[in-house]
Amino acid sequence: MEPLWEIQRPDPALLDHLQQNLSCHPATAAVLANRQIVDAEQARCFISDGLGQLPDPFDLVDLERAAQRIYTALKKNESILIFGDYDVDGITATALMVQFLAYLGARVDYYVPHRTREGYGLKPIHIESVAVPRKIDLIITVDCGSTALEALKLAAAAGIDVIVTDHHRIDEELPPALALINPHRPDCPSGLELLSGAGVAFYLLIFLRKYLREHQFWTTRPEPALKAICDLTALGTVADMMPLSGANRLLVKAGLEIINGQPRMGLKALMRASRLVPGTVDAEDLAFRLIPRLNAAGRMGHANSAVRLLITPRQDQAEHLAQNLDKLNQQRQQVEGKLVADIITHLEANPAMLKFPALVLADTGWHEGVLGIAASRVARRFHRPVVIMTLRDGLYRGSARSIAGFDLFNGLVACQADLAAFGGHSMAAGLQVAPDKLDVFREHFQNVAARKLDGENNRPVLTIDAELPLNQIDRRLFDELELLQPFGHQNPQPLFMTRDVTVASHRKMGKGHRRMVLEQNGATMEALHFNIDPRHKPPRRMAQIAFQLKWNNWRGADRPQILLKAVEFPIAS
Repeated sequence: MEPLWEIQRPDPALLDHLQQNLSCHPATAAVLANRQIVDAEQARCFISDGLGQLPDPFDLVDLERAAQRIYTALKKNESILIFGDYDVDGITATALMVQFLAYLGARVDYYVPHRTREGYGLKPIHIESVAVPRKIDLIITVDCGSTALEALKLAAAAGIDVIVTDHHRIDEELPPALALINPHRPDCPSGLELLSGAGVAFYLLIFLRKYLREHQFWTTRPEPALKAICDLTALGTVADMMPLSGANRLLVKAGLEIINGQPRMGLKALMRASRLVPGTVDAEDLAFRLIPRLNAAGRMGHANSAVRLLITPRQDQAEHLAQNLDKLNQQRQQVEGKLVADIITHLEANPAMLKFPALVLADTGWHEGVLGIAASRVARRFHRPVVIMTLRDGLYRGSARSIAGFDLFNGLVACQADLAAFGGHSMAAGLQVAPDKLDVFREHFQNVAARKLDGENNRPVLTIDAELPLNQIDRRLFDELELLQPFGHQNPQPLFMTRDVTVASHRKMGKGHRRMVLEQNGATMEALHFNIDPRHKPPRRMAQIAFQLKWNNWRGADRPQILLKAVEFPIAS
């Protein structure tokens, strides 16, 4: 499906104001304006912001109750269990809670369920077979718990207090927890609904540190700098596709500084396994290099190995775990690649399925661990919401991924009568469907999507920040754009376009990539084009190209280059 090219047209007076007051490149001013930066002072804050600008945690409901209960557990030397989810958001939230509480001297342990054997969330069986036998006094959930009504009732009956920290939407009664810290609860005025699960856990620790300070706890040990665990919060935030604005952007920015400056033992080993250059890691590297390897633990094995990697202080153990995750990720790529290829072949053989604005696909033999990432790839390729499920234990279980303009969680709420269970966010969700309800759910979900998505907003859109001729690109612009990082969801990497470009030279690079030299009005630029058909040579001239700017850090030498993202209307030479 060909994308729509949508060039942003910010107010010229605002562009002049930003350019003159910041002494910046015109393209930088355009990027800032397109991100709703309306004056020079706001722009300076955006560029130089730090953790000191984080929104206060105090409006999050139940923080004080949770802090008080944790303080009691510390004083009484009670046993604390951190119960997390098996994806990267849950893994990192588990690790940061374990690390912080261990520093406090707490008797703390953790439990992450197996993806396929146990499924998502805290269940009654976990109270009976984990918490009670281990004589747990306090459970703290991370990235889950908001819908664990039966498990929390059983915990209360067993005399176990539960603090829920979560960020998933709540569509039913509030769980009977001692404390429920979830910015989506109806009575929470915090405005922090966009936090990841790791972000919510981090905010609890901000408040807990202050609470302990007020109770003279830090007289016996140094008060910890929470920035040191922002690396974990950054990974969780990017992994769960949270918008990189507000608090999320600050947390990811701080986390990248830690990863590039003083990475923990496990991440240092994982960066080596991922072939990342220390000091150059950005949010894109988190999303496409580190996070897939951490996720591979829960997808292809058990997420415990990823938690151990993040909390180990031992280099030998870190190296072993990182190499194992790298191998699991290779297995995941193979299984996922075959699944996506099978789906695409099926859709191409049945083009009538693509007449619907949403896809609901189910099979009995698909690997449950890769359904979410496969749904993401199919959603991107065909630009529509996608649900992919496999049959296990009498239910179709799977994952859903969405596109801009369609709130997935609300879409599932509209179909909840057809579902055995569901939960998630606007862009990603998990669900379960009884076999006799599958066809009904598919029809209802497609009807919901049809009401929300018309022909135009069901096409992919290339949002162009500005037209930028090659002769206006200089090293200063590269440096200025670097200051606007981290890039990600709702703070995308700037995308530019220009017209009538000549391909001066080209050569293949690896499998399916091409390196080129582009020329326009006497100016030349090195360019890379990824994921192209290597059988086809590029045209001699191109009517217009969409591109990003990024330093080439190969072998330590910074060279400016452009990354081609789209080409339109090749002109035959």
